[in-house]
Amino acid sequence: TLDYSYQKQLELLQKVRRGVADVATSRKRLELQLNQLQGQSSKLEDQGRKALALGREDLAREALSRRAALQQQVTDLETQHTTLQGEEEKLTLA
Repeated sequence: TLDYSYQKQLELLQKVRRGVADVATSRKRLELQLNQLQGQSSKLEDQGRKALALGREDLAREALSRRAALQQQVTDLETQHTTLQGEEEKLTLA
C-alpha cells in the first residue's frame, strides 16, 4: 500500500505539472493577444491624429471610437492575464 500511495502521489505531481504548463501556455497566448491589440490601438490613435491633421473629424472620431473598444478588450485581457498569473503561482507552489 505504500507503493500504491507513492504511485498516486507521482500521478498527482504529473497532473499539477501539466496544469502549470497549460496555464503558462494560456498566459503566453494572452500576452500575444494583448500585444497585438495594443499595436492596433496605437495604429488607430495614429490614424485619428492624421485624420485630424487633414481636417477629417469624422474619420478621427471613428478611429477614436474603434480605439476605445479595443482598449476595453485590452483591459479585459489584462484582468485575465493577472488571474492566470495567480493560478500559475499557486500551482507552482503546490
